[in-house]
Amino acid sequence: MVRFIKQIAKAVSYDADRDFYATVFPGSVEKKDILRIRKMHKDDIPAVIEIEKQVYNYPWSEGIFKDCFTAGYKSWICEDMEKVVAYGILSLAAGEAHIMNIC
Repeated sequence: MVRFIKQIAKAVSYDADRDFYATVFPGSVEKKDILRIRKMHKDDIPAVIEIEKQVYNYPWSEGIFKDCFTAGYKSWICEDMEKVVAYGILSLAAGEAHIMNIC
């Protein structure tokens, strides 16, 4: 699991200075430069469901996403200037990781 997380970290960079300037001085950083990955919160579910509906013929329901929180699955979202643009849900157990949903 640690190796998997390190591979993700290499693919995604986070620049706190750039994030600060994009927030305080929005015109100083190009929009394409700001993507943030953070833990998913229950408040993110409506935005995640909208993405889910656009991509899958049989999208998960709100209840399934809530069950993922109850089960303790690791859930992240990717934001583009505070708009949810992607998400991923992993089940981690017994030294293994299973991708439950990614979009």
